[in-house]
Amino acid sequence: AKQLRENTITSLDLSSKGLGIDGALILAALIKDNTSVQQLNVSNNSLDQASKGALTKAKPAQLLKLQLD
Repeated sequence: AKQLRENTITSLDLSSKGLGIDGALILAALIKDNTSVQQLNVSNNSLDQASKGALTKAKPAQLLKLQLD
């Protein structure tokens, strides 16, 4: 989380990490104002449509690849 807040990470792979719905919503809040992440993988985390929607909506412009499934 620290690297996300400080904009020092460009790729984040959280696939199959047990992120869950609450974790996805927290992540959406963290990436919303991030200016460095270009790739984010949250596949295989049992996310529901609402959490996927929150991540998609929070997606900053420089995030070129968002993998949800």
